[in-house]
Amino acid sequence: MSQAKSILIIAFLGLNIFLGYHLWLEPQTTVVGPTQQEELERLEKELAEANVQLKVSLPRQVQRSSFLTVKPAEFEKIAERILSAEEELSVQREEDRNIYITEKGRLSVHRSGLITYERCSGEILDDGATTMEKDDALELIEGFIERYELNPGSAALDYLLQTPETGLWQARYTQSYQGLPLFTGYLEVVAGREGVREFALYWLEPLEFQEGNEMEVISITVALRRLLEELETYSNEETAVTNISFGFYSKEYDAQKWEMPPVWRFRVNDTQTYYINAFTGNLEENVQHIP
Repeated sequence: MSQAKSILIIAFLGLNIFLGYHLWLEPQTTVVGPTQQEELERLEKELAEANVQLKVSLPRQVQRSSFLTVKPAEFEKIAERILSAEEELSVQREEDRNIYITEKGRLSVHRSGLITYERCSGEILDDGATTMEKDDALELIEGFIERYELNPGSAALDYLLQTPETGLWQARYTQSYQGLPLFTGYLEVVAGREGVREFALYWLEPLEFQEGNEMEVISITVALRRLLEELETYSNEETAVTNISFGFYSKEYDAQKWEMPPVWRFRVNDTQTYYINAFTGNLEENVQHIP
């Protein structure tokens, strides 16, 4: 009896091992939710109902990310290069910035690291091109950036758009770190036929990612639905999403350092930019960047 019992136990053990082995090898076919294709089809229907056109391809999905610690970059040398090219007339010292009045305009150096320049009426910061086609505008702007060494080396052209009412060109350069855009770090230059009219510059120094604190990122489809909630364009007016990017963004802070969350960035009609937090789905900011 004891021998028969032992044989049965061994047989059952062998059967469990056999079944477990095959269950582990065989692919799982249980459906846990809609397929990616079904999800995209639903999204396309929602976009059409909201009268929103998607004029770009969806970027690849990002699975996980973490906060990025940054601080304002050193800006004194940049201000010195601009001022060395002009005759300084006076200085207005305020609590949060110094304003340098020159023969051609006003250079404001903010305590936060932001630098802005506005030319005086009838004056120019740099000689303009005789015509202002797109290629001429880009050549003028990039020559200006190179002359004053305004690019830290990690910034690339984000967009170059013309304002129809004024004919002015606005270029925005965005900083990057390890191949991902830092949307908060930027250089914006406005130029016309007579030359560069104004610019705003704010560079960051990336410090480190939060190691060991990676979190799941919301999908691009979820982020697009959050954008639709913000747009609320259930009307006859057509809206177009012209750019989708994944990177890092936060508002500018007057602090030694801070943490930036990952975001999905959407440009709409080439006139507004929406930053959707890639962890929470909340709107970080909506920026109108072209008049």
